[in-house]
Amino acid sequence: KKYKKHKPWLSPIDTFLKHNSQKLETPLSINERSFQIFSKEKALKEDKGLATVLKFNPGLTEVLNYYHTPEPFFTYNITNSNSNNCNCGKNSNIGNIKHEFNAELQGFNILIIENKDTWYTLKNIMSPNRNCLEGIKIDSLIYGEGKKIARKMDNLTEFDKSYFKAVKTSYYYFGDLDYEGIRIFHDLVNVNPMLEIKLMKALYIAMLSAAQGIKLPVTKEKQNRNAAEVDWFISFFDVEHQWIIKNILECDRYIPQEILN
Repeated sequence: KKYKKHKPWLSPIDTFLKHNSQKLETPLSINERSFQIFSKEKALKEDKGLATVLKFNPGLTEVLNYYHTPEPFFTYNITNSNSNNCNCGKNSNIGNIKHEFNAELQGFNILIIENKDTWYTLKNIMSPNRNCLEGIKIDSLIYGEGKKIARKMDNLTEFDKSYFKAVKTSYYYFGDLDYEGIRIFHDLVNVNPMLEIKLMKALYIAMLSAAQGIKLPVTKEKQNRNAAEVDWFISFFDVEHQWIIKNILECDRYIPQEILN
């Protein structure tokens, strides 16, 4: 019964393996391979019946030799992957953040920024000769586009494999200090357990400093106020900053990352 149900998928796979297996030696994108075998470019990605066939036949996905093509994020490379030098420049700053050279830092460091204006600001001021924030060499900037960075499909892990390939990467996240920004960071970490993703804590502390004496905006409506996520988020900070952050949120206020210019 199952064979009859899935024969429209089994037959073309069987025929292709028997008569065109040499074509599998060259890796293709998922849609290209899908069209090559089934004459339907979205079958491998979207059809539930075909997904069942592949699940029933362990190893077949690997045999078909296709790769995923995650939707790209807006990315700006400041340095190349071979550069491990931290070049701070005398005027390299955002707010009043100190920049210190740390020779022990290695690898490719990517800063994920929630909002577009802040991404553009850092893109404009950072360069190979001015590439440090709080002693961390930043090699690349990613515009997270709000919740998009934490999506499950075409996620950051797939993007990392495709875009940065064999380069060892460390990610840092910087977003609004509100319930939504906290949730994005929480989901981002949970959706990508194989990646090293840290909070860009220094920038949040700079936001708290810049917010002193300012009447902060009221928290936007319909934000999911998850106490467990807030407790998890503030655990990255010292006790003093934990208290300040919690007080801001409980007073229905928030700090947009645009406070740093």
